[in-house]
Amino acid sequence: GTGQCIGRGNHLYFMLYLIALFTAGCLYAYLGCKFLFPSGGFTLREVLNARARHGYLFGFILLIICAMGMVLLLTIYQLKLMFKNETTNEQSNRDRYDYLRDPRTGAYQNQHD
Repeated sequence: GTGQCIGRGNHLYFMLYLIALFTAGCLYAYLGCKFLFPSGGFTLREVLNARARHGYLFGFILLIICAMGMVLLLTIYQLKLMFKNETTNEQSNRDRYDYLRDPRTGAYQNQHD
């Protein structure tokens, strides 16, 4: 449908959004770790003590760290598509769309390069 594609005119803004999201998540995780571990150490004893004292915050920080891993993977994937001049839809359905195939060889081609 219309309006569901990251393409010309808004791809830069989506990349900036992903970078801002990743930066904010890392900052939140860093500040949370500074609160949980004021001495700066990450020994097993300190981790268990922090989990016992601030269980919900500890769990939330772990969730943020995992989410930032997924945001980082999405950012890398979008950068790859950006450098290949493809949309996610074209990359996922490259075998379905005839305009993405060379009429002579049948091999994948990007007409916009």
